[in-house]
Amino acid sequence: MADVQGRLARHLDANPGAGWVVGAGNPPEILPNGVGDAQLLDAVAGGRPVALWAADHHTL
Repeated sequence: MADVQGRLARHLDANPGAGWVVGAGNPPEILPNGVGDAQLLDAVAGGRPVALWAADHHTL
């Protein structure tokens, strides 16, 4: 998950604003214990809404 947080932080730095950040293609196994935790993204996103779809398009 640290890799996703790092990529998110770089994206936010390069794309300032208030809009949604939408990503796709993440392998589901990056989630700790297979469970997403919004707090891990919120810690980096600074209040911006984030939606990350898994590569299987079943997990958001």
